[in-house]
Amino acid sequence: MTKKILIIDDEQAFCNLLEEMILGLGDFTVNSYTSGTEALANIQSFKPDAVFVDMLMPENDGGSVIKAVREKLSPTPLIVMVTGMVAEDETANISYPILAKPVNKESLKKVLSSL
Repeated sequence: MTKKILIIDDEQAFCNLLEEMILGLGDFTVNSYTSGTEALANIQSFKPDAVFVDMLMPENDGGSVIKAVREKLSPTPLIVMVTGMVAEDETANISYPILAKPVNKESLKKVLSSL
């Protein structure tokens, strides 16, 4: 059965790379947005099985996007993406799987296999 994945990250090149990696790992349909606002406006019509959210975005921070996703699609699994620049104490209270950027194939495979 095809799983639907939604990517929300402000960098289009990263969205393209992650989408390509996900499609290479199994039977997935992927939509990506570089704007949290745009993603949230379309999220209910796409009905993703999982949402990948970047924590650091200029328009909406990851925390506000995660909260909005939870309100619209609870209990859809969330995967939080962070760069090495995010301090450990900033991720300490995150109760979702964390995927470090740059994403490696094995970490991504592990996250996707848990869906």
